[in-house]
Amino acid sequence: MTTYVPPQYQNWVTSAAQQLGIPVDVVAAQINLESSWNPNAVSPTGAKGLAQFEPDTWSLVGKGDPTNPSDALNAYVAYMKYLLQLESGNLQLALAAYNAGPSNTTAGMGYASQILSQSGLPTTTPVTHDNNGVSLGNSNVVDSITTNVPMLSLDQLKSEYPTVAALVTSVPELTNIFNQAVSGTWSTDKFIAAVQNSSWWANTSSSARTAFATMKSDPATWSQNVDNLQAQMTNTAAQLGVALTPQQAQEFATNALMGGYDQNTAVIDQKLADFLKPVSGLHYGGQAGTYEQQIRQSMLDLGVQIPEAQLDSQIQQIIAGKQSVQGVTSQLRTQAAAMYPAYSQQINSGMNTSDIASPYIQRAQQLLEQGPGQMNINTPLIKSALQYTQDGQAQAMPMYDFEHQVRQQPSWLQTDNAQDAFMTNAHQVLVNFGFEY
Repeated sequence: MTTYVPPQYQNWVTSAAQQLGIPVDVVAAQINLESSWNPNAVSPTGAKGLAQFEPDTWSLVGKGDPTNPSDALNAYVAYMKYLLQLESGNLQLALAAYNAGPSNTTAGMGYASQILSQSGLPTTTPVTHDNNGVSLGNSNVVDSITTNVPMLSLDQLKSEYPTVAALVTSVPELTNIFNQAVSGTWSTDKFIAAVQNSSWWANTSSSARTAFATMKSDPATWSQNVDNLQAQMTNTAAQLGVALTPQQAQEFATNALMGGYDQNTAVIDQKLADFLKPVSGLHYGGQAGTYEQQIRQSMLDLGVQIPEAQLDSQIQQIIAGKQSVQGVTSQLRTQAAAMYPAYSQQINSGMNTSDIASPYIQRAQQLLEQGPGQMNINTPLIKSALQYTQDGQAQAMPMYDFEHQVRQQPSWLQTDNAQDAFMTNAHQVLVNFGFEY
């Protein structure tokens, strides 16, 4: 149904339309006008608004509870079916009779026209006199009076319902319904109702129906729409770091138009994420590359690593809108706090592990005579200091103990620092033995 119907009303409206053989949008517009989708008017809390029929409605359909949705549905269907039969299948007259009574359809014509207009159907004009101008009051000619029910034709559909006309010539199920309608001299209203109650209609979204109809009825416009969206999708993908082939971009644009999400950036990004791949080695381009750099920097700052496959998944989820860089960083921070328990409070408070490790890194580089950047958190010597324990308890490693550990490294023996230390020690030994030089 194209008319908006609250979820709790949809089964009611659909069931009524199917039983009556009229468009669901007519039922939806009528019930909306009667009850304004009042939650106290229709299932599940009651159907008070639907029970406000003509005075003899309940005597016509038998006893029932007006506040019971099932009873209200039966009453509505029975009364509308009665009016449709009374008015020879003319939906407009039946609606008018529903409003003003079977004997006063003229008074209810405004109501009927409003319902048909809201449901997207054209209004028909009942014939009120014969060709000789004889009024309905003349009992001799009453039997010759008919209502104006247009004959169904493909030309009429193209004029009044171009979308349906295009679908009828392209969808086998709808073609069969149309052929039945023509051979059975159905009214347009009855045919439209049958189309809207078909399996194809129920299983195809409104946007897909419209797109499909445009593709069939106006190929030039459809092709231009696809080309325009293809160029837009290619540009959007490149900004995100996704490389689409021309064929992929065309298929993506077609699916977006058929699915009705061509203007929904959130859905587009989510679907483009499926095409995301590294452009150079393990690295991404575009916005994905920016996200990758931010996450890798966070890993370096916090002294933790995640597998490349997991990093790829996280970046893809960020592009798809299912994750954020902040969310990934928060996960890394939790991981770092568990890896370096002596500093968990500082890390959870927002401090980077690299800041905590900085004094150790600087001192180690001085002792080993290394330049800046030659050590980081992941250097075994530094990581060992950050994960120091004493008596089984995680603690901050004293700098004196750390310096002693650095001097145990083979590389320290090759430094000028080490040679100076040896000479100083040797001199002290000689002095202790009474030698001077």
